[in-house]
Amino acid sequence: MSSVIGAGCSSRPDASRWQSARRDAGAVAPARISVVIPLFDKAPFVEAAVRSALDNGPGVFELIVVDDGSRDSGADIVAAIDDPRIKLIRKANGGVSSARNVGLDHATGDWIAFLDADDFWLPGFVDAIQHLIARYPQCAMVTTRYVSQDDEGTRAPVNRGPGLVLIRKLVYCRPSRKSAASERGRGQAS
Repeated sequence: MSSVIGAGCSSRPDASRWQSARRDAGAVAPARISVVIPLFDKAPFVEAAVRSALDNGPGVFELIVVDDGSRDSGADIVAAIDDPRIKLIRKANGGVSSARNVGLDHATGDWIAFLDADDFWLPGFVDAIQHLIARYPQCAMVTTRYVSQDDEGTRAPVNRGPGLVLIRKLVYCRPSRKSAASERGRGQAS
């Protein structure tokens, strides 16, 4: 599960160009956040994950659940939730990275957030993220720490690495093999 404990950001190299354009445009509208949930055999937990994101309010623009070939009823549980922001995509098992990439390919929001199917967000989490995005417009990535909870409900902060990373849709790209090869060849003497 995730809860905002501390946060940081990473600036884009070309931030000055688009930052001045955002200032000139006046008030900044809330960011449209696409939430990507990879799902594989997490039926007992997925409804809580989905509802925790949706219940965080209108900042969650869309919620994309990618069923990665689950053998349980997790995808059916998601399909039964009546909310127009949910997109359920079913695919053959390819692993969590493959499922996240499919979610990225379908995301249409300005920012992407990953939420595992067995985690959940606390109330107010998306509002806090929206605040960080508005406060630090030069950032291309926002990260938070997370809280661990045991079966009895005892929560403890975890101080190892980011618990959530949101990235701007603009930064996401996958170079083709051809472009990567041509980049390696630049600047080299024949």
